[in-house]
This record gives sequence, structure tokens and C-alpha cells, in this order.
Amino acid sequence: MVVWEIDWRAPYAAFAPLAGEAHAHLLHGGDLSDAAEWSIIVAFPQEIVAAGAQDDPFPALQRLIDQRAASSGSAGRLPFASGFVGYAGYEAARFIEPSLDLPPSTTGLPDLVFGYYEAAALFSRRTR
Repeated sequence: MVVWEIDWRAPYAAFAPLAGEAHAHLLHGGDLSDAAEWSIIVAFPQEIVAAGAQDDPFPALQRLIDQRAASSGSAGRLPFASGFVGYAGYEAARFIEPSLDLPPSTTGLPDLVFGYYEAAALFSRRTR
């Protein structure tokens, strides 16, 4: 793992140029919470796992986890060095409990989407 120290900037300002990119994420706990020390930016994932109503995503996620496990290093005190960021919608519960009879999503979005990111920008509000 390589760590580069950079000059402090607000995480949302650093994220602004990436805001329109597909699968770019800002994980930011807000500026007022004492518990929200870290903000994390990821963009340009190496791989995407997405699932609709019929596609079980967990075998693909497990395959990626297994492939990456041998090459992953220690992140030390950092809360994120590389890995998955994404979302699982309510409808994704069907992959965990197949007996559920859930209606299809009305959003047109996949039930689940995760990207695998090999790099991240981390911002510590305490140490800047």
C-alpha cells in the first residue's frame, strides 16, 4: 500500500470534479459530528458487480474478494485502503432470503451495485 500525504481541502470540494462520474462516491459523515473523523472518495472502479431481479451477485463478489485477498496489504490505522463501495437496495434481500416475494423495483436501478476500488482518497478531519 502506498500512502501520499496531500494538503488539506474540504472533502466535498475534492469530490466536486468527480461528481458526474459513474460509480464515484463520497462517503462523508458531515462536518458537525465528532464521530465522523474520516471522509473517503473513490472513483473509477476496476470492476463492477451489479444485479437485477434474477442475478445473484454474491458469487461474483466472493470471487473478487478471493482474488484480492492474496494481494491485499495492511491499511494500518486507515479506515479504508481498497475494497468495495456501493449499495444494496431493499429488493436485494431476495438474494439473502429467496422465500421473499418482493415486488420489482420501480426505480429502474439494479437491486445491488458494488464497485471494487484499488485506491481511495481519505480525509481526516481531526489531523487534516
